[in-house]
Amino acid sequence: MKTMNLILVFLVVFFAGSICHANVYTYQDENGAFHFTNIRPPNKKYRTVIYSSTGQNNSSRSSLSLSNHNKKDLMAVAKTYLGTPYKLGGDMTTGIDCSGFVKKVFSAFDVKLPRTAREQFTAGTKIDKEELTTGDLIFFRRKNSDDVSHVGIFMEDDKFIHASTRNGGGVRIDSLGDSYYRQTFIGASRVLQ
Repeated sequence: MKTMNLILVFLVVFFAGSICHANVYTYQDENGAFHFTNIRPPNKKYRTVIYSSTGQNNSSRSSLSLSNHNKKDLMAVAKTYLGTPYKLGGDMTTGIDCSGFVKKVFSAFDVKLPRTAREQFTAGTKIDKEELTTGDLIFFRRKNSDDVSHVGIFMEDDKFIHASTRNGGGVRIDSLGDSYYRQTFIGASRVLQ
């Protein structure tokens, strides 16, 4: 009973401002700990514990999502895809490509991005590599080409998460310090302010 009361207090305090804008979900991790989120966990078994009292497509929700969700939430959603196999043209948890992965992660925050890496390169505000912060999009080219061919999401400490064909493929975390990514980096943009 004490646990249930703590859960209810947590829900009221943490989600009070957003209950009318989004559902609240719960899931249990590998260690048995329960987690609550207003972002549906894509690769976990979950239960909806609070239902939205307004429509999910409320036009003011986009700006609320962007200003109220911190970048740790974005990374939490991105990391739920870790280990998802790479599949060219894929956009599901059974197989996903780089731009499909980025589009899916940002769609959890009602940020609509184009489908391909080349199109995503034109979205947002261009930034320099030195300005990178968590949640920025980073783009790469193939060697001996100037065309955008790959996209990932910058995390921190020179790390980024992406759906890759390299080293066995799939959604993984790599370093911008890796010689391949250092040589093929072509630009970055910010879609979350």
